[in-house]
Amino acid sequence: MTDWRFTTHPEGAKRREPIVGEFFATESISNVVSALVREFVQNSMDAAMDPDGPVEVHFSIGQLHKGDQTDKYFHSFWDHYYACDDSSRNAALPDLRSAPCRYLVAEDFGTTGLRGDPTVSFVDTRTEVDEINDFYYFIRTEGASGKSTTDRGNWGVGKYTYAKTSNINAFFAFSVRASPSPHPTLDLVLIGQSVLSYHRLDGTVFEPDGWWGSAGGKAGDVPMPFVVGDAQTEEFQKEFRLFRDSEPGLSIVVPFVAPNIDAGSLMTATLRNFLAPIIRGQLSVVIRGENDEFHELTSTTLETSVRDFDETLWTAFGPEIELVRWWHEHHGGGGDDAEGFFELTKPVQNDQASWSNRIEDEVASSIRERLEAGQRIGVRVPIAIETTRSRASAEWSYVDLLLGPDPDNSMVPTFYREGIRISEVVSDKIPNIRAVVLADDKPIAGFLGAAEGPAHTDWKNNRDRFSGGFRNGRNILAFIKRLPSGLVNRVRSGHDDTDLGVALDFFSIPLDSPGPRKTRKPSVKPPSGEIEVFPPAPPPPPEPLPVGLTDLKGGFGIVPGQDLNEGDRVVTDVAYDTLSGNPLTKWAEDDFVLSSESIRIKVEGARVIDRSRNRLELEVTDSKTFRATMTGFDVNRDLFIRAEVIS
Repeated sequence: MTDWRFTTHPEGAKRREPIVGEFFATESISNVVSALVREFVQNSMDAAMDPDGPVEVHFSIGQLHKGDQTDKYFHSFWDHYYACDDSSRNAALPDLRSAPCRYLVAEDFGTTGLRGDPTVSFVDTRTEVDEINDFYYFIRTEGASGKSTTDRGNWGVGKYTYAKTSNINAFFAFSVRASPSPHPTLDLVLIGQSVLSYHRLDGTVFEPDGWWGSAGGKAGDVPMPFVVGDAQTEEFQKEFRLFRDSEPGLSIVVPFVAPNIDAGSLMTATLRNFLAPIIRGQLSVVIRGENDEFHELTSTTLETSVRDFDETLWTAFGPEIELVRWWHEHHGGGGDDAEGFFELTKPVQNDQASWSNRIEDEVASSIRERLEAGQRIGVRVPIAIETTRSRASAEWSYVDLLLGPDPDNSMVPTFYREGIRISEVVSDKIPNIRAVVLADDKPIAGFLGAAEGPAHTDWKNNRDRFSGGFRNGRNILAFIKRLPSGLVNRVRSGHDDTDLGVALDFFSIPLDSPGPRKTRKPSVKPPSGEIEVFPPAPPPPPEPLPVGLTDLKGGFGIVPGQDLNEGDRVVTDVAYDTLSGNPLTKWAEDDFVLSSESIRIKVEGARVIDRSRNRLELEVTDSKTFRATMTGFDVNRDLFIRAEVIS
């Protein structure tokens, strides 16, 4: 019977507890299901035999019976698991040693598999190697990757989402590999891995990493995979019900999987993160539930599958599916003669973050007319990328912005880099418009990839791989993140510094709104024969406002006025005041971010809907007790505040 092997901790060596999983907790991936789906699919697309796909991914859920089946894979594991120092985790977990094993399988097809020599235990990063060794980077490294920033996943830590999804922090990797032509041959590897914590067992201290496999290497103690001919491989395929037979690719098995992973959560995570490549035919996903029901998401079946699975899924994703479908089928990269497609002119390189020289008035007018008519548009926005680490000249690239009507919603724009959704990008909502940004061209994809963190959920200019690496990179990145609202503002207002038109459906209340103009009666009666001039009638009293603003040191308060009702939404935008132009369009993350700990927000009689960038959105639950305060701003700078009430 095969054993799990954990490395003994050398006497005097430094203790390093594994913290790699925390990268994903701090990157704000919405849940563990989304994290796993994102990690597996993006790696599968990176490993495609054909760079343009198609890649097929299967997710399935099953269960091993307790007893002989579970003992075969875990009998030597439990002593190590329950010997870990984390006593709080031991207390929170039930005794799994006699429980059935519910598991998740993730498999890809049309991919290369984990290529490379599995006996290699170390690769010097300064040494050039001829052979790609995916197996080495996947199994034997942490924080190192053989990928570049133009790949969807390139940090070398994403694989730990598989362990994080398991209640025992373990996973198995089974891969069929195809050797290069002209004489391709197939071989396979199978190995298990677990990331626990330091633990003491029978007086010996063991390190966190453990492997299920055979032993080899020069000293005979390097964890090695099972290979072709081992009885373990055939049994493994059968007992975990793998789809894979002899097709190249990778199969991941997550044992004792988290209970919230089911067919519905897998379907939702797939749509939330990979809708665009499915529509384009680069990716298809098959989901098999615990009752063997199948759900197939392909370019030709997507709409039907989503509607048949759950109508609420269509409500959530339908408008975006229809918009991306329209773009793919009618433009697929555009064309000057395509209806609804506009390609903007190349701007002056040193002024790329401004709209002043990007769009001609005639084009802006055409875009505005289509938006007002509720028609879809696609806009190709040229961007020049120039690195600071080479002498190469700037390379022109582009992003595509898709805008479509969505009259019942005000959604945050969706951003995709090479088919994967960058889910936490902060960008302004556009009322009644659905916006999608596609960044597929290689130069811009590499630029944005350098600004991503380990979980690939956001773009930030302070990443080590991004900061200082591109000329004007910080401003270009901010321009891309504000692209949807920036273009709509420009075409509606015809002016770079104003915000006219975006909030026409709202009622604005600036903090420093002027009072009624005062008039003065004449003090001397005019001479006889002259026309007596009377002062104009006083203006009518101002209409009652649903909310008001109060001044606080380092901030302000929002209080109820008249006609504020339960269910109303109070949207407040904040910026430091400027000498000219609209302060809200000149806000920058370096000024402040409302989600940061430095800004203190207290709310009564309402719940927070959105707290990001410079916007706070509240839903009133009790109009009588409604109160909100925001403090923590620079006391030496004036605030510009726009409060809007949406009934």
